[in-house]
Amino acid sequence: MNWRLLAAVAPATFVSHAFSRQTYGLLLAAMEEDVVGSHTLAGSLGTINYAGYLVGVALMAIVAGRFEPIYLLRRGLGAAAVGFLVLAFAPGFALLAFGLVLAGLGSAAIWMSIPAIATAGVPASQRGTIMGALSSTIGLGLLFTGQGTTLIRTLLDDQTAWRPIWSAEALITAVILVIVLIFAKPPPSEPLGAGVSVTVLRSVPGWFQLTVAYVMFGMIVSGTYSFLGAAIEDKGFSPQRAAATYSLLGLSAIFAAVTMGRVSDRVGRVPVLVGSALVMGVAPWGVLIGRDPWLTMAALAYGGASFTYPVLTGAYLRDQVDGRAFTAAFGSITIFYGMGAVIGPQVGGLVRDVAGTFDPIFITLSFAAFGAAGLCATLPRRSAVSHEARDRVG
Repeated sequence: MNWRLLAAVAPATFVSHAFSRQTYGLLLAAMEEDVVGSHTLAGSLGTINYAGYLVGVALMAIVAGRFEPIYLLRRGLGAAAVGFLVLAFAPGFALLAFGLVLAGLGSAAIWMSIPAIATAGVPASQRGTIMGALSSTIGLGLLFTGQGTTLIRTLLDDQTAWRPIWSAEALITAVILVIVLIFAKPPPSEPLGAGVSVTVLRSVPGWFQLTVAYVMFGMIVSGTYSFLGAAIEDKGFSPQRAAATYSLLGLSAIFAAVTMGRVSDRVGRVPVLVGSALVMGVAPWGVLIGRDPWLTMAALAYGGASFTYPVLTGAYLRDQVDGRAFTAAFGSITIFYGMGAVIGPQVGGLVRDVAGTFDPIFITLSFAAFGAAGLCATLPRRSAVSHEARDRVG
């Protein structure tokens, strides 16, 4: 493992997740009041963001076999930086949508390339730890985003400011791109996949349950992160408290993801996947209660679980298929994830406008998480370590 290379590319996860896919939910209330005008349109923008990610994943899976992962990473960072600049200066819905599409495309290019770089040459008995470390970096980015939003708004003495935050994220993304260009010089690699191939995914034991559960996970996280900030404010909390809650999500992820990744290296991926889904089913009820300490406990629990679940899904796939097939399988299942993610914000915004409250959204997402836990419980329980041993014998 080239730890220097990993250190150079890991900060890009700030952009792929916290900036590109979670900042919108944090700034939703302010953006809606300023230029959007309704929860339904706000949900449409969230859907557009995840649709851009879905299209980006499909494109990355198609071209992964032709280009080095580092090449895709650089292009993803560039697309995201431009998208954030567009968002910072967008006068209305159309350019907001365009900026979120670019952010989604950039997010896909970044996240589809980093795991391939990070797990190359890593034995199965350590992949959960490495993937968990990447997820912890994502959590650090979310913590940074929440606290940075509060700091910028405090300095501006405007708790509804949102354009300067997008501008700051564009600048930070540009800095990360420069770091990658200067310091990330990986050696040439073999082709990583043969494009979008459901056939490769279907070769994985338990692929159907894993895929359906991942679709549900996409709906759960997109619905939760798109409306969490607005739901907290809807319960009577301040915008500062909403931003602090996002920081709690990231703080939890920093410690939980790498810890649970290490646990999965020892006990197997399936028990940890099931446990993560169960926690995501329980956590929304803290938001529904709308009081402390339940809200704080819910944020800490949800942050750790929601950041653990996707990287262990990737680790489960990586344990079952070789390096060349991994990108194809990971790309295919992520496309299905994107389909679920597209549904969450659109339906959630419509429900909020009709019901007048976010409560039905979080109740639905809770039961969806319990369903995902049930599906994961049926997966083959062969551990990563035993699989590696079998490969050596074979």
